[in-house]
Amino acid sequence: MRPSSRDAVLDAALRVARRDGLSAVTFDSVARESGLSRGGVMYHFDTKDALLEQMHAHSAAAWESQLIALLDRDVEDSTPADRLHAYLQASIDPVTPRDLSLVMEASADAEDGSAALQVANRWAPDLMTPPTTRDELDALVARLASDGLWVFAALTGQSLPAEVLDAVLARIRELIEPPAGPGS
Repeated sequence: MRPSSRDAVLDAALRVARRDGLSAVTFDSVARESGLSRGGVMYHFDTKDALLEQMHAHSAAAWESQLIALLDRDVEDSTPADRLHAYLQASIDPVTPRDLSLVMEASADAEDGSAALQVANRWAPDLMTPPTTRDELDALVARLASDGLWVFAALTGQSLPAEVLDAVLARIRELIEPPAGPGS
């Protein structure tokens, strides 16, 4: 299916933001990047704020599509642990400081939580819900560790050495689904 020109504008705006920073997103820069006229961009978004808001929603929707693709089953058939495993896997994908900037800006402007936070809360434990069991606490710690991996990569532009990353991922996975012990 061919993407709509609205989606093409949002994809172009995200490319500009990731390459040149959020402040570089203007109707003119997005028009150049998308191959549309300034008026073509403004047809879909009458203000820069509307464009920025929809960029955040579009980016969150793309992230949720990535999470769905990482599941080995339908979302409806998945468990919270399945979704948290997908969340962990997505957290180690390459990111840049500008990706973090985009998420931070969206979170700061959102009245009821950013679109990215809403996606995160569908896939991982809600950070504002107090855990009542050890398993819930472990899942919450796994989410925070996953988020930490993503933020580390975004802040430093580096990946952990493979052996360190493998060990950290293995430990986080144990928090999500502890290995079966004797008598289990």
